[in-house]
Amino acid sequence: SSIGVHVVRGVECAAACASEIFDSGLDARVVVERYAGTGREFTVIVLGTRDGPVPLIPTEVEIVDARENSDGDDGDSSVDSRRQLSTGQPFSASSCPEQRSIFNFRRKYLPTMQVVYHTPARFGVRAVEQIRSSAAEAFTALGLKDFARLDGFFMPAGDGAVEWRGSTSPEGHPVFTDINIISGMEQTSFVFLQGAQVGLSHAAVLRHILESAAHRANITLPANTSSPASFRTVAGEHEREAEPATRRHVETG
Repeated sequence: SSIGVHVVRGVECAAACASEIFDSGLDARVVVERYAGTGREFTVIVLGTRDGPVPLIPTEVEIVDARENSDGDDGDSSVDSRRQLSTGQPFSASSCPEQRSIFNFRRKYLPTMQVVYHTPARFGVRAVEQIRSSAAEAFTALGLKDFARLDGFFMPAGDGAVEWRGSTSPEGHPVFTDINIISGMEQTSFVFLQGAQVGLSHAAVLRHILESAAHRANITLPANTSSPASFRTVAGEHEREAEPATRRHVETG
């Protein structure tokens, strides 16, 4: 959910930000990564099937300029964090102008006019296919099962983040930044948004995920999920009858 994610400039700012995180008790470790300033953010769902992984249609995440359309969540970003350090001002991770570009917790889960989703991503057909094929490769290489959401940035050709690949692709390359083995389950979450793009209903997506996991566990699901019928293992070794209906509170996100 991007909690604790900050944009900083230079080693001193990174060290100061790390100290701020430690002092807050948020975590005892930090990861420092190159800022993908020239990249365009995307996310893609991959469904596991018996015939191999099937990547869905990637979604581009566009952050609208917060300076022109502020939701009041980014604070005053006009002060350069390096100047803060040099003048002895307390460090604030929100002081970098680039902090506005973060797809943060507020933009993900609260009403905002700063985020626009584009499905398919506006990177071009070949770039979208690169993302899909690379996501399928990552899904297999990491031994993922059932489904996953892969987030990343599509970096333009010539960017330092992709120079090591030694490729001359004119479109650029996808760089995956994190793997989510459980995607959000809200009605508007990416797994359902991208599923709808290929004709899958909300129920069909959930049914596929359940069937995939059940197949690996040697469990047969009832043909009609609305039925209270019991379910059994394929071998018939175990049987669990349906319990009386009980209200369950589930938090998703």
